Amino acid sequence: MGDKIITNVVKRIDSAGRIMLPPELRENLSLNTGDEVQFFLDTDGYIALRPYVALDDLSGVGQLIIKTMNRMLGMSILLARRDMIVAVAGAPTTMLGRVPARYIMEAINHAKIIRRDDRLAVPINNGTGPIGALAGYLSEGVVNDIQYEIFRFAADFLAEYYNN
Repeated sequence: MGDKIITNVVKRIDSAGRIMLPPELRENLSLNTGDEVQFFLDTDGYIALRPYVALDDLSGVGQLIIKTMNRMLGMSILLARRDMIVAVAGAPTTMLGRVPARYIMEAINHAKIIRRDDRLAVPINNGTGPIGALAGYLSEGVVNDIQYEIFRFAADFLAEYYNN
């Protein structure tokens, strides 16, 4: 589970099995009322939770979009959530599961498009903030305006898809 942070908060489980998360934890995890969370149990018996990110569920559409973009734009395309790359097309599959590059994290953390000469990252915003990013890079050349607009369109499409 990685590094453990001790919060020193004790809560009771109610008769329905619910535990109230303190406001500090909800704020730290950017959780709002109605948000979905994923629970994990590690081998030491610790329970961890994180906001559920639909990017984990690439039920075909995310992979189809990045494969098509790779073929049409001639770019290596990545789909990333906050903590790791979840899909690639035209890039080494060894990138899967890795922490996203700095420019991708900048797009996610600052909710802004990052456009450099040979690379581009567009945040995928679910309405409450970025849940990930669509990113791409060229082995040679400069990202042009058409590639830029297609990335914006695809990121907006993915945001709508993952919201529904």
